[in-house]
Amino acid sequence: MVLIPQSNSIRKFSIVVSLFIAIILGGTFGYMILEKTTFWDGIYLTIITIATVGYGDMVPIYPAGKVFTVVLLFAGAGLVMYTLGKITEVMVEGSLQKILERRKMDKKIARLHDHYIVCGFGRIGKVICEILNEAGRPFVVIERDEDELREIDQLGYNTVPGEASEDEILLAAGIEKARGLIAVVSTDADNLYVTLTNPAAHCHRFYRSGDVRR
Repeated sequence: MVLIPQSNSIRKFSIVVSLFIAIILGGTFGYMILEKTTFWDGIYLTIITIATVGYGDMVPIYPAGKVFTVVLLFAGAGLVMYTLGKITEVMVEGSLQKILERRKMDKKIARLHDHYIVCGFGRIGKVICEILNEAGRPFVVIERDEDELREIDQLGYNTVPGEASEDEILLAAGIEKARGLIAVVSTDADNLYVTLTNPAAHCHRFYRSGDVRR
C-alpha cells in the first residue's frame, strides 16, 4: 500500500532541507558580518546555537551579534522541533494507514469466492494478472518481493504478501474458496513445491494462463 504520495513526501523533505540550509548559511554569513568571524567559525557558532548546546570557546561579543543569536536560536530550534514533529507524524500516520489498508484488503479477500490465486508476480505472473483483470476474473496475488508488491498496489490488485509455499498464506488468499491456483513463482522447482507440499491446495484445480479467458 502506498502510504504517502511520493511527490508529496519529496516536496516536504526538500522544503525542510532547504530551510535548514538557508538557516545555516544565513547564520554563518550573519556571524561573519556581525561578529567578524571566519566562514568556518560562523558555521560553528550557527550549529551550536541551533543545537542549543551552549557556548564554550566561542561566544557572541557584539550587541548586534547577541541579538542575531537570539533570533537564530528561535528560528533554528523552531525548525528542529517542527522537523521532529513532522517525522513523528509521518511515522505514526504511515503505520496506522498501513494497518488500516491491510485490514481493508484482508476483508475484501475474505469476501471473494471462485477466484484465482496467482503465486508469483514475475514476467509470466504479470501477464496472467493482466489477462485475469481484462477478463473480469477476481484474483489474488501472492508475492514476497517488496518492489513487486509496490507495483501490485499501484495496479490495484488484491495481494497477500508472503511465501506461496506456506499454508497460512494460501489460506489468507482464500484457497478454500478459490476456483484455481496458478503457480508461476521464480523456478519450476518452487512451482512444484507449491503444488505438492501444501495440503490446502491439493483439492483445488490448477490452470494454465490460457484457461482463465474461458
